[in-house]
Amino acid sequence: MTDTISNHEEDFIEVPQKKKRPDFLTVICILTFIGSGWGLINAGISLFSTNLGQAQEEVEAAFDEATEQMEYEEDAQEALDIIELIKGGVMTVLEEENARMLAAISFGSCFLTLLGAIFMFQLRKFGYYMYVIGIAILLFGPMILLGGNLGLVVGVINSFFGLIFVIMYSANLKHLA
Repeated sequence: MTDTISNHEEDFIEVPQKKKRPDFLTVICILTFIGSGWGLINAGISLFSTNLGQAQEEVEAAFDEATEQMEYEEDAQEALDIIELIKGGVMTVLEEENARMLAAISFGSCFLTLLGAIFMFQLRKFGYYMYVIGIAILLFGPMILLGGNLGLVVGVINSFFGLIFVIMYSANLKHLA
């Protein structure tokens, strides 16, 4: 889009006009700045956290308490089996190596989504692709690291809101250059 400015009738200068960012794109970019920034901080702290042993003990105690309460209930075996399955998954996630790798995956994802939002805020389409790659890492990273149903559940839970934002950003692709 250009405007034509004329000081004389024969003298025309084309001045590029700045493209206006839609309000909806502005709002989702700001929400991404907040969410990804917070995610970077949390993932950074988790990478260097030393309280994993304490977290494991607290989770195990909570599951044991729930199990004890249900043992006295009739027909509770199915629920106890589910609790034991969930406990195993949570304890696997809290293993030091897995927890650190998941934090690294989250850090990388948040970095890419934050950078992507910055580019999209500047109306650059490249940011959209960075954002999508960041969410893909958040979705597929746990699947690769943990495997099976546990990896699928962790990946989907971690990337749920990011996938919604991918849809919202997709609706704004026409505004990005």
